[in-house]
This record gives sequence, C-alpha cells and structure tokens, in this order.
Amino acid sequence: FFKIKSIKIGVLTAQNIVTHTKSFKNKIVADELTFSFFKGQARGAGFFAFLPPYPWKLSLRIGQISLHEICDQIPGFKDALSGRVTTALTLKGNGGKLSSMNGAFYAKTLKNTHEPLRISQEFIRKLTGKKGRLFFFQKYRPYNKGVIEAQIDKGIITFKSLELSHKFLGFKDLSIAVSRFSNKISIKDLIWEILQVSKSNVNQPIIKTK
Repeated sequence: FFKIKSIKIGVLTAQNIVTHTKSFKNKIVADELTFSFFKGQARGAGFFAFLPPYPWKLSLRIGQISLHEICDQIPGFKDALSGRVTTALTLKGNGGKLSSMNGAFYAKTLKNTHEPLRISQEFIRKLTGKKGRLFFFQKYRPYNKGVIEAQIDKGIITFKSLELSHKFLGFKDLSIAVSRFSNKISIKDLIWEILQVSKSNVNQPIIKTK
C-alpha cells in the first residue's frame, strides 16, 4: 500500500496517489490505483515486469479533467481551450520504446457548471490556419461537442474520430475534424507537433480539416 503526494513528468502532474500493489516474481501489479489529475479523478490498474523486454500495461478512467488546467501548463497554450472531459485509456508496451506501444484512447467533453466549453480564435488559427466561420471578431468561441477516439498500434496513432464543433440555430458555425485521408501519426511525431503549435510563429496548420 502506497501513498504519494505527487509525481511530475514534464507538464503532467499526478497528485494524491494511492495504490494497492502486489509483488510477484520479477513483477509488480497495482490492482487499485487512484490519483488526481488536472482537477480530474483517475482510477485504474497496471503492472510492470523487471525482466527484458520490461513489459508494462496501464488502464485508466479519468473523470472531469480540466482542459484549462492542462493548457496553462504548456507554453504557448495558455487560455487556448477550456472545458471538462472524461477519458478512458489503455496502453501497454516494452520499456520506453515508443514503437512497442499499443492501446486505445477515448475522450469526450462534458456539459458542466465548473468550466465553460470554449476555444480561443488564436488557437483555431494555429490548428487549422482558419478563423471560425462566425463571430471571428471575438477572442473566444464556444463549442458544444468535443470527442477523440484513437487506436494505438506499434507506436502509430490512428484517429477513428477527432472533432471539435459548435452548432448555432441548427447549423455548424465551427467544425474542426481530422481528415479520414490523413488520420495517422506516430507518438513521436505527435509530441513534435504539439511542441510546434505552442510556438507563436507557427503559420502552417497542424490539423488537416475536412
């Protein structure tokens, strides 16, 4: 049984970690894991083996993650996006080899009273190279649907669905979605793209939209 106040890896910080673990020969299993993550609450399980190729697996469900809190931790993303999301993640691999990672990821925005669903016009331009169709003179745009569903196979992410949109009077006045003809990216390249979009001098869009 462990209690850890916080663990920080880059911009990611997990707090108030509580886990029940069992040790087997050359293997440790966390059959009950809970922690706080950007105002959200996570629950899951996992294992790590101490013999080559050092296989591991992690399954998590996280509710009420704050996008505003995440963006505030990434240079160039401050106030870019806000809203609360629920997330499910299953990921496994061997050691730190990105090419060995397999799993699935799902995230969906939630209607809530804690944090408005909104995106900045500047962030829209960085993502797509375009402004919103309406209300482009406003600093922020509301959205009412945000969803990501992805499969991870040998370090390659395939987006089955990626959409952020808003409907006004029954018509979409904001729609950002990944193209079905260009919906794959390696984990390594995705990290690189995130680093690039955080820079203020980026003029080219990083998401190919419909």
